[in-house]
This record gives sequence, C-alpha cells and structure tokens, in this order.
Amino acid sequence: MERELNGYLNTLDHSNILRNITYNFPTETSKLWTAVVEVDLYGGKPVFCAANKKELAEAVKMYGDKAEAPFVVRIPDGVSEIEYCAFLEDDSVGVILIPDTVTKIGRDAFENCSNLQDVVIPESVNEIEGYAFWGCPKIRNIFIPKSVTKISGCSITTSAKTIKVDPENPVYDSRNDCNAIIETNTNTLINGCCGTIIPDSVTKIAESAFQFCSQLPYNFKIPDSVREIEPNAFDCCNLHSLRIPNSISRIENEVFIGCPLHTVYIPNSVNYIGTDAFCGCRNLTDVHIEINDLNNVTFGNKEGCFYDIKGDDKRQRRLHVPKGAKDLYDKHPAFKIFDIIIEE
Repeated sequence: MERELNGYLNTLDHSNILRNITYNFPTETSKLWTAVVEVDLYGGKPVFCAANKKELAEAVKMYGDKAEAPFVVRIPDGVSEIEYCAFLEDDSVGVILIPDTVTKIGRDAFENCSNLQDVVIPESVNEIEGYAFWGCPKIRNIFIPKSVTKISGCSITTSAKTIKVDPENPVYDSRNDCNAIIETNTNTLINGCCGTIIPDSVTKIAESAFQFCSQLPYNFKIPDSVREIEPNAFDCCNLHSLRIPNSISRIENEVFIGCPLHTVYIPNSVNYIGTDAFCGCRNLTDVHIEINDLNNVTFGNKEGCFYDIKGDDKRQRRLHVPKGAKDLYDKHPAFKIFDIIIEE
C-alpha cells in the first residue's frame, strides 16, 4: 500500500530514510513525486528528485538542514522533456541523473550550472537544444549517444576536455577522436572544446563553435580543409597565434573578437574582413597580411575590424604587408590603428 508523507523529513540518522518516499506536492510535472531516495544510492549522498530548480528547492527544504550542496538530482521518471531554463544558473546542482523517458533537453536547461560535473545523456534523448549544457566549467567529459539526431549550436560547454559521439550515430560524429561534434554529411564542426583537434576533413566551423573556450592548446591550428568559419566561432578563445589557411576567403564578423592573439597571418585568399573581426584583441602586436590589392577586399566596417586592439600598454602594433603595398595600407582606414607598417 502506498503511503503519503506531508511535512518535513527530519531524522538524525539519514541512512534510515526510506526509498521512494512520496508526498503530495503540486508541480508542473506531477502531483506525487519522490523527494529523496536512499542515501547510499549515489556515493553516500541523498538523491533529490526534481524536474526543475523550483522542485529541487522544495525537495531540499523537506529533507532538512543536513542537505549539503552541490546535490545529486534525479529527473522524475515519466518526464519526456527537460524544460527551457529548468535549472538555469542553479549552482546547487552537482550531478544530474536523467531517466530513459526523456527525449528532449530544452534550451538553457542547465546553462551556467557552475557546479554541475557529472551528466549521462540516455539513449532515449533525440534532441539537445542550444545552451543546454553551456557554461558548465566542471563538466569534463560528454558522450552523445546514437539516439541524438538534432543538436543546436552552443549546446555543450566548450570547457569540456572530451566530447565523444557514439560511432553508430547517423547524423553526428567525433571522427579521429577529435573531441568535437561534427555534422557528418556537411563536415561541419558544430561544437568544440578545449581538447579539440580539428580533423583535416572538416570544411566548416559553425557559429560560436569554440566560443569562450579558455583552454585551447598553444599549438591549436585550423587545417587547410576548412573553407568557412562562421561569426563568433572563436569569440573570446585563448588563441595566441593564428595562421588563417589559404582556403578561407571570408573572415566573418566578430569571429576572433576578444582573443589574446599576439600574431595573426592573413592569406591573399581573403576578400572579406568583417566588422569587429579582431576587436578587443589587445595582445595583438604583429599582423602579417599577404593581400596585394586592397581594392579586392570588402570590409564590414573599414574602421572596425581591428577596433580596440590597443590597451594601456605602449607596445607597438606592427602590420607586415607585401613589398610595394605599404602606401596602399597606410592610406586605408582599416589599418590606421597600427603604429608601423613593414614591407616584406
């Protein structure tokens, strides 16, 4: 016979809390749901059953003062979708247990959960919306099962060390142990991380794919196979030296904004440099540009592509250009911010 409990769970011996205690509590997902399950079920910690941070707060309140964050949270059985902003910026979540009834993880579901470090995506999930696990610095490893066939941009935190996709996934892959999510049919890298090595077969890097990735290796490089890099792809990444491959014709808007770059090489193949492409790259001291004729280049904003690269320091900003092109660059408003132009 099912028993109901109304009130607070207060016991000196938390190991005596019964498994599957339920109580009447109206929620958006269920009227009866488990507040706390067996203490020893997960590393000696109580497991709180909640579909969102409001329910989690109520479950913790009923458990009593001995609950210590970050918590182990189980999404209730029967829930099919983890809702939009369900646990947004909830620092109390440490581990999330997702049942195999969940088919969709909504936008911003766990965004900026600063203590979330352990999550397993079950094979019932077929869609992960944007920013679902974005900005979760303690998540180190993510595995995408074969069931997931729709992933929006910025779904997985770029601070992760490894991202693996099930080899049997029909839509995405992480070929060559690259630690990234690649759309197989288009060879588009849609989500990278600090452990990513871009395979030579990738032809496109999607918008914001590496945004805020603060631990890219010093020798990180973009292979010659890449023909397109979308806006904000490397926004505020810790890139220090960058050689843009000859396969690139467009440097899109804000693509390297806020990076601590000190050296950049721009090939003659480039015919477009977008607004704020290198804005805020205040460590930038040397730009090597191989373009002979600036008349063939379109600028998103002639005065904005290198906007705000000068900080308070007194370092010279040097522009290295092809022989015979110094006067052309000297007169162009896009390069007025450089202290010296050197022909090479």
